[in-house]
Amino acid sequence: MSKPTVYELPAKAPKPPPLRVVAIGDLGEVTVSPVRLVVELIIPRGMVTLFGGHGGSGKSMLALTLIAHVACGVPWNRLPCVQGRVLYVSLEDPADVVRWRLRTICSAYGLDMSIVATNVTILDGTESEEAALMREIRMDGVTAAIETEALSQIAQLADGASLIVIDNASDAADFDENNRRFVRTFIRRLGRIGRAVDAGVLLLAHIDKNAAKFGAQGNSYSGSTAWHNSVRSRLALIE
Repeated sequence: MSKPTVYELPAKAPKPPPLRVVAIGDLGEVTVSPVRLVVELIIPRGMVTLFGGHGGSGKSMLALTLIAHVACGVPWNRLPCVQGRVLYVSLEDPADVVRWRLRTICSAYGLDMSIVATNVTILDGTESEEAALMREIRMDGVTAAIETEALSQIAQLADGASLIVIDNASDAADFDENNRRFVRTFIRRLGRIGRAVDAGVLLLAHIDKNAAKFGAQGNSYSGSTAWHNSVRSRLALIE
């Protein structure tokens, strides 16, 4: 009787350590590339910009105004805009409302509607229960935040975009917004998408209700300070 064939499983590659040791090298030769911008002064490429403000203050309308100007490559408020394709993820307002607002903006600013229609892609998540980009789950007594199919879809469609706009954080992040670890993971994932395609990522966020009740106390984000600390660029729409 022949002996049974024994198959050996390949050894798993060692997991790299979380912190990478970087040699300082010749400090005299170190250079840093200047920050490249989609909209001069306010929206950098390759990172997430948190755009906070009270509900109903006009964040979405202003974001769409910036989108239309980037699509056409014309300055907004004397700030130069790089012309490029824009990906707009609408999780709060249905597509027809977004299209109507873009039409109004084009008329008000004299922008070419055909160029905006060509360069702007709208992803409407208002009719789906699965449109959140990251979701909190609990398995075997452990709570975690996982990426969803919607986030993968954005990553796939982002190729060639100069600007990605997520409207808004409370709908995109289906997890405890006061959980600092989840917030950091979410922001870092959006940042990786932006860096991969060299696009700016604009994330709209409501001001915390308690902060709003007491005059915002200088805050312009929702949830924990992790939203503020996890991004390197912030805009605030305030009185």
